[in-house]
Amino acid sequence: MIFYGQYFTNSTYKDKIFIFILIILAVKLLFSTSKELRTNKSKDFNKEFKNYFLKPYLEKKGFIYKPYYSVEKIDLIRSRLFREFDYENGDDTISGEIKSIKNGNGVKFYFGDIVLKNLKKEENNYSFLAETLIPAYRSRKRTDIIFQGIFFKADFNKFIDSSTFIMSFGAPKGNLKKIKVDNALFNEKFKVFSDDIQNAFYILTPAFMERVLELYNYFKTDINISFLKGTVYIAIETGINSFEPDITKSLITQNPAKNIIKDIEKILKIIEILRINSENYNSK
Repeated sequence: MIFYGQYFTNSTYKDKIFIFILIILAVKLLFSTSKELRTNKSKDFNKEFKNYFLKPYLEKKGFIYKPYYSVEKIDLIRSRLFREFDYENGDDTISGEIKSIKNGNGVKFYFGDIVLKNLKKEENNYSFLAETLIPAYRSRKRTDIIFQGIFFKADFNKFIDSSTFIMSFGAPKGNLKKIKVDNALFNEKFKVFSDDIQNAFYILTPAFMERVLELYNYFKTDINISFLKGTVYIAIETGINSFEPDITKSLITQNPAKNIIKDIEKILKIIEILRINSENYNSK
C-alpha cells in the first residue's frame, strides 16, 4: 500500500490515468467472470429442460423440435422484414405440417428464436488499450441487438402471387401501394403494402385479420408479416428467448412448455385460416 501510494504521488498524470484504467478493467473482468459462471449454470439447466422435458412434450404434439438448430439465414433475408445485419444466431427450431381434412394436402412450417446484431462503433479511445492488455476483452465483439424474437415461415404455393406486407412498425422497400382494409382497428395497429391489391385482399379476409389482431394482443409487441412468392413470414419481436425457462421457478408448478405450446397455437391459428383461404382460392 505504501509503494502504491508513493507511485500515485510521484507518477505523472498519464501514469495515474493508466493505472486507473487498469483497475477499472480488472473490476470489470471480475464481474464478467462471475456473470459467466451464472450463465454456465443457466445453460446447464436449459439443456436439461430442453432434452428431457420440452422435446418429448413437443414431439407428443406432433412437432419436430431441434433445440440447437437455427432458422436459415436465407429465409431471414428473403422475408424482407429486417434491416441489414452483421450477425445472426438462433436456436429452438420447431417444424411441422398442418394437413387438410378435405384433401390431405398440408402446409409445412417452421420457426424458432433468433437474435440479429450489428457491430457497435466504439465511442472511446480505450478499446485498443483494453484489447491489448486483456485477451478476454479482445475476443468479445461489441454488438447492438437490432431484433430478438420469433421468426416463422410457412409455404402456400400458388395461393400467394403478390408481395404483400402487414407491418406494425416500419415500411418495406420497393414499389408497393399502401392499402386500407375494412377493419378500423386493423388499420390502426397495422399498415398494409402490396404490389397486387386483388391478391392482397384474397389474403386479408376478416377471419385472417381477426387472428392477426389476436396474435398482436397476445404477445403485446410489434409484429411484421410478409407474403412473398408463395411463402408467409412472421417476425414477432419479443425481446427475449421464448424457449428458455425461468431458472428460479419450478418446472412442475409452472410448466413453461405449456406457455410455449400456447405461443405455437396462436401462430398456427393464422396459418390455419390461410390454409382454408388457399383451398378456397385454388378451387376457383
